[in-house]
Amino acid sequence: MRQQTAVVIGAGSSGLSMLKTLREDGFKVTCYERRAQVGGLWAYTDDKSMTSALPTTSANISKYTCGMSDFPMPDKYPHYLKQPQFQEYMETYATHFDMLRDIVFNATVKQASRNEDDSKWRLDFVVNGEPRVEEYDKVVFCHGYQTKANMPVFDGAEKFEGEILHSQGFRMSDKYKGKKVVVVGVSSTASDTILALLPVASKVYLSHRRGTLILPKWRNGFPPDLTVTWRRRQIGFALQRAFPNIAKWCLDQGIKYMMKKTWGKLDPAWRLLPPPSLTLTPRALSGDVIPALKDGSLTSLHGIKRFLGPKSIEFADGTILDDIDAVVCATGYKADFSALPFLEKSRPPNYSGPEITRLWMNLFPPNEQHVSMVKSWEYQGFLHAAAGTGMENIGWGWKGWKFWFQDPKMSYMMNNGVETAHAFRIAKRLRALCTSDYGAGEGNLEKLRPAGRLERYFMYCHDLGLYLNVGATGCYSCSNPPSLSLQSVIYAALATVLAQHPVLSTVFVSESSSNVFYSRLPAVDLTHHVDFIQRQQPYDGVGRDIELDELLEKQHNTKFEQKNGATPCWRLMILIDQESPSSGPKFAATYVSHHSISDGMSVIAFHKSFLTALKTASNVPLSSTVITSQNAPMLPSLDTAIKLPISAKYMAKSLYSEVFASRPKGLWTGEPTQVVTATHFQSRVISADRTTAFAAQCKKNDTTVTAALQTLVAATLFELLPLQFTRLNTEVSVSLRRWLKDPIDALSLGMWLATYEDPYERRRQAQGFSWDEARRSRQLALEFLAREGRDSEIGMMRFLPDIESYCKSRIGKKRDKSFEVSSVGVHDHNKEEGDDAKAGIQKGDATGNEWRIGRMIFSQSSHAPASAITVSVVTGADGCCVLGFTWQEGSVSKGMVEKLIDLVPIKILELSGPVS
Repeated sequence: MRQQTAVVIGAGSSGLSMLKTLREDGFKVTCYERRAQVGGLWAYTDDKSMTSALPTTSANISKYTCGMSDFPMPDKYPHYLKQPQFQEYMETYATHFDMLRDIVFNATVKQASRNEDDSKWRLDFVVNGEPRVEEYDKVVFCHGYQTKANMPVFDGAEKFEGEILHSQGFRMSDKYKGKKVVVVGVSSTASDTILALLPVASKVYLSHRRGTLILPKWRNGFPPDLTVTWRRRQIGFALQRAFPNIAKWCLDQGIKYMMKKTWGKLDPAWRLLPPPSLTLTPRALSGDVIPALKDGSLTSLHGIKRFLGPKSIEFADGTILDDIDAVVCATGYKADFSALPFLEKSRPPNYSGPEITRLWMNLFPPNEQHVSMVKSWEYQGFLHAAAGTGMENIGWGWKGWKFWFQDPKMSYMMNNGVETAHAFRIAKRLRALCTSDYGAGEGNLEKLRPAGRLERYFMYCHDLGLYLNVGATGCYSCSNPPSLSLQSVIYAALATVLAQHPVLSTVFVSESSSNVFYSRLPAVDLTHHVDFIQRQQPYDGVGRDIELDELLEKQHNTKFEQKNGATPCWRLMILIDQESPSSGPKFAATYVSHHSISDGMSVIAFHKSFLTALKTASNVPLSSTVITSQNAPMLPSLDTAIKLPISAKYMAKSLYSEVFASRPKGLWTGEPTQVVTATHFQSRVISADRTTAFAAQCKKNDTTVTAALQTLVAATLFELLPLQFTRLNTEVSVSLRRWLKDPIDALSLGMWLATYEDPYERRRQAQGFSWDEARRSRQLALEFLAREGRDSEIGMMRFLPDIESYCKSRIGKKRDKSFEVSSVGVHDHNKEEGDDAKAGIQKGDATGNEWRIGRMIFSQSSHAPASAITVSVVTGADGCCVLGFTWQEGSVSKGMVEKLIDLVPIKILELSGPVS
């Protein structure tokens, strides 16, 4: 029998899954894609005739419900994927299942029609400009409906000298820098456009005629689609069948409640309410723009009435703006069926819009099947019946009861757990996977000690996505090319560091329970922990290192994929500069660690150990990159290293503030806590002479650099925030290792810190930065240090009955800290003193080469329950103070943070005075 042929038009998510399914069903399949790569809308292109997600575009649904059922989303991706990640996912999917051999790229289908003897489908298409004709037995169009821009017509548009374009043609470009732009429409695309414009445009306006849905990406700290279960959906379908009007009312009321609970009272001037019914429109404005509306960087306007002149626009309420440079219309799309001229079109009664293409069940031309009114409950049932994905095993029929009797836990999970496509694959294989004995073999590891309370806190934060890691970067150089390859030198030095720090060979066991302990691995494979990356652009050491910032941001968004008894929670990235024949290698080494095994001082100490190891490295390469773990005890946790006593007065005060005290009026702490969607990171470098001058001014004014920086950040935030915010709370981290006994010292790796709170008020900084405030902050720090760990928030953790529940309870609530300044001080690891001098360590390694470390960068991921913004500070051997700014997407407006990032260095320069 002749093998049937099929053609799939489009290589987006639907096209790829269709290609794979048809191939598995025995068809000889070819896929035509007009782009140069797979991914559909998520494959970014500069071709403005094609609809493309922007690099900043974020998915509307979480990764848990949008992945392919046969290709789970990797853990490394955030909860909501951005365009580059979605494109990477689909490219990996196509490569994994060897689909690329069946896809023809740069192919545009012109027409599909029956051939002369009506035996096959004739396809007319163009590949790289060359017309072609092929015939197939089956044709499936998976080209999407967002292909043809729906462009509005404005009165007087010909008078406007600025740019009027549809969002289909909008791309990230410097052409909008410093310009004033109006975005028309309230949709997800409008949100993407606004968020792309805010960092570059001088002013952005949102023009709309009606209210909109503002669907949150987080509900009580979790993606809302995780609350959708198979059972709830079936109840909803049953209600729609029996009582459609009641079902519509219940859905609309639920959406309104969710909006009110998430956003509170919305400013009536924004005109976002009342929202349309979700049953009538899929359009929704992203909640990510709400902070921009609140801080004034985005202004809501009525719909455009007409254009009056070269830069003048009149809006429906009579408002006239005379300085507009561009108008971007995010006004939707029409499905393009021009390649199917035989399709019937019609207009329903009392409908004045464009003609609607008639497709049965939105899939087939009516001459292929019977016409039917498309209703969601019928549509879903039809799809399951046609695809063979019926869910009778989890229904109320005999098969459902049988399944419940055989496996009640699995039955409950399938009925009431998160509804994903993976449920359609319920079978013996799925059941075996779901009930497998995960973690077998962890009992063979050597048990070291239980995890301390603070360590468990950060384990749970990591597991919940509330705080992922901390890191430090050192810029290394060698006077001459070493005799070994750079890779061999790095591995040899790391082997020495692992021998010095046993914690780097440990893993957590039973991380999800209250009985968490550390175990030692027999060996560590360095190739699993080190990535060597070649710089794409040279960096001259002046100003911000953008390539390094991008690397750090990616690392602070990447979890440690530790499976019990598998890999330690640290990694090292080596960003290598272009080599010069006349000098040795230069690279930036970024050490990133789980916070439970390294605090801020520890990630700095790692570089001291690493530099020492480089200096003493042998010219003989390692025989293996698999390093046997040292049989050495693990350093004690904070709980056992120091008592951290709590006085009755401090306990009473803490309990009162937790239970009875109301939130201070006028306190700004950003948006409520949510599971980290994405951490953003940018650094700023203060030159060595300015750093010295600023430190001298701080000393002259009887304060510290850390206290002055805290005060400066607070003063700058007050400038940027609306006047209604009159208070800021700073979280200050302090290392406790100065009071800890041997064997813990300055070079140890572990978690030994405490925090305290420093409040700021607008009235005390009415004129901007105040040295009096900086002195007050220093005095508060001295008072905390004088307590030597007594009466601290860390000490109160012993009274928490369940740390994991405490972490979860913070999700969805307002945080009580505004920002954090975490300073690890000044570090010149090149100085040969102390332990190095005693050990007789020389400047050169075994081959006489001198290794040095220059600039350092301290960085960390967002700490969602703690502060809205974190400033990490360190001064390296080059004398430059580097400020690392971290913030969580959705917790604070990106525009405001970037203004803060730009203003703080300017103010430091102003305060440092003239440089001699």
